[in-house]
Amino acid sequence: MKNKEDLEGFLKNLINDNAENEITLKDAEDKEFERYCRLYEEKFGKHAYIAEPSGTKEQTINAIKVCIERNEDMLDRILYPNNNIYNKKDEEINVKKEEIIEEIVNEIKVMPNDTEFTIGNLLMRYNDIINDDEVMELSLKIIGILKEKNITIGSDRESGYIGGLPQNFKYKRIINPSQENKDNKQEIIQAIKNKENALKYIKNDKDVDVICDIICKPKENKDPFWYDMAKNLLKAIIYYLKNTDNENVSIQRCKEIIEKTITSNEPRKVMEELLVGFDNNSNVKNLYRPIEIAPDKTFLCIFNTLNECLVDTLA
Repeated sequence: MKNKEDLEGFLKNLINDNAENEITLKDAEDKEFERYCRLYEEKFGKHAYIAEPSGTKEQTINAIKVCIERNEDMLDRILYPNNNIYNKKDEEINVKKEEIIEEIVNEIKVMPNDTEFTIGNLLMRYNDIINDDEVMELSLKIIGILKEKNITIGSDRESGYIGGLPQNFKYKRIINPSQENKDNKQEIIQAIKNKENALKYIKNDKDVDVICDIICKPKENKDPFWYDMAKNLLKAIIYYLKNTDNENVSIQRCKEIIEKTITSNEPRKVMEELLVGFDNNSNVKNLYRPIEIAPDKTFLCIFNTLNECLVDTLA
């Protein structure tokens, strides 16, 4: 530095640069906070908040990430870990939800043959405890428990595609399902066992269900939620292949699409470009929509789960 003025100028510029950097970082944090608050509200139907009196936006962002990753509203417990009121309240609500699930399963169990019902409607009788965002997750749990208890239900997919979600399908209680989907089922099962292209046996929607049930069978000690979502994704891809000219309708082609998506820097864009020609009310878009709107980590977990299932099928 030649003189005092040069030194003062240098220090002034340094201070200004640091101030600008601080403003830029604050803007970035504000935007990230807004984004995660939006995700939290979309997912759980509630506004996120900063813990008082000494909480920070960063703490809330990290807490929301945990909630989304675990698919559970844990914000109160994370931000106020020592507050027994929150913990007790959450625990009581979770116990009540388990009781509701048990009540609905027992209700379906004693329904007369061919009784029609919609799981979403059964759940929404308890809308003082269950919010709209939880209906799909609880529906999948109920379907899983019914399967475990060998309580058979069939779904009318044509009339049930309201949003393409399992809770909106019109189900029927089936006491004697021995004749259901008998035509192709054994051929499809044998084709998959022989590592053949089972998709060539598809004649109707029930055949698609059979194939996806076999390929996306939940593994022991694994959360069935991921396999149910992987099943929906596989169905969407199969219907895409069947309704697209010059496409190779095969399990191998399904795997190629999944691999291309999960290895891409922009996985959502890969699927967006693939399905661009399909109407929003098509069964392809209806099946894919719950996956499309999922948070990034959930989105990739569903694709990875299906990829593992397809790798096992083609091994």
